[in-house]
Amino acid sequence: MRHIQSSCRILPVALAAAVLLLPGTLLAKGVDVGAVKEVQVYGYGTPPTGSKTAKYNRDAVVQDELLETVANGGMLVEFKDNTQLTLGGSAQIVIDEMVYDPKANTGSTVIKLTRGAFFYVSGKMPKDGVTIETPTATIGIRGTQLAINVEPDGTTVVGVVDGAADVSSKATGETVSVEVGQTTGVSAEGQSGVGGGVLEGVAFTGDAKIDDKIFDTLTKAEDKIDMITEKTDVLVAALFDRAVVKADRFLE
Repeated sequence: MRHIQSSCRILPVALAAAVLLLPGTLLAKGVDVGAVKEVQVYGYGTPPTGSKTAKYNRDAVVQDELLETVANGGMLVEFKDNTQLTLGGSAQIVIDEMVYDPKANTGSTVIKLTRGAFFYVSGKMPKDGVTIETPTATIGIRGTQLAINVEPDGTTVVGVVDGAADVSSKATGETVSVEVGQTTGVSAEGQSGVGGGVLEGVAFTGDAKIDDKIFDTLTKAEDKIDMITEKTDVLVAALFDRAVVKADRFLE
């Protein structure tokens, strides 16, 4: 009888251990959607079924994980489709959804930005499958580099460094289209646009790390434009010189 009673006590423990090995249980821990590429000062992650832990370079990021940084901190995350998101200080995000099939180039992403400053660079994910949410706004992208600032009261400011974006108020449903080099926003009360529309220029966020990225990207773009303009001027001058030589020969 003792042997039978002992077996009865062991059986539930064995069953519990077996349950922990089921695929469904492993999935509950979270599906990898990307990885941390850089951490400044301190950054933390709270997976859906785990506790808050420090994040370091090369740490995995899972779906539904809460990522956050300390004041003056920062974090760079790269997702499976090569999308990159930089978090400034005192920032919080949740990777609400990330499904990507590289062979078919299909998928969808939903990233929730709770607060802080961010620099978003789109990857290979189809642009119509990407949604960025803040407490007051929904942002759709069109091949984009965005500077986003979310205040503690939910006020959202979106600047387009490259590409374009559609920024919609969650309160009113009103949508403002923003082109490269423009900024718009949604107030804490849900009012869309800046004066009903957009402002020319990309607004800085006040976070040094994010603003440096904005400045560097815009500077590179200006340098590229200058280089193209210079090459065009040289080409036009060369064509003009050839035309003059041909005209002189013709007149001779």
